[in-house]
Amino acid sequence: MNLVRDGEGVHLSTFGWLFALGLAENYGWQPMGARQQLCECDPPAEGPFLCLRCDKWERTDYASNDWQCVEAEDAAALASALEKALEEPCALEKALAGVGAGGDESGWRKRFTELVALASGGEFVIT
Repeated sequence: MNLVRDGEGVHLSTFGWLFALGLAENYGWQPMGARQQLCECDPPAEGPFLCLRCDKWERTDYASNDWQCVEAEDAAALASALEKALEEPCALEKALAGVGAGGDESGWRKRFTELVALASGGEFVIT
């Protein structure tokens, strides 16, 4: 999963991204749902990019990488919840152990800190 904005981004495995979402929910984040464009034009837009001919959107989940947009308000709330989890002593390690992923030796804290920085900066896209 690539989480990107203006040429900067964070890469997480699918497990890592879903784990980050679950951890954030455990620390109070209530996801609004990503904004995804639905193109019903004839002919339809090509590829996963925005259609310049229409402006139809829907809310969807965060589990896939279909170019959904996590809006600024939701991104800030996600960052805040993850920050709480990272600040609590041993919370990340306990959560990782709870899903059988072991401790932080593979750099989870660093990647989630990068995710907090990205999400704190405003909306981003899941690709």
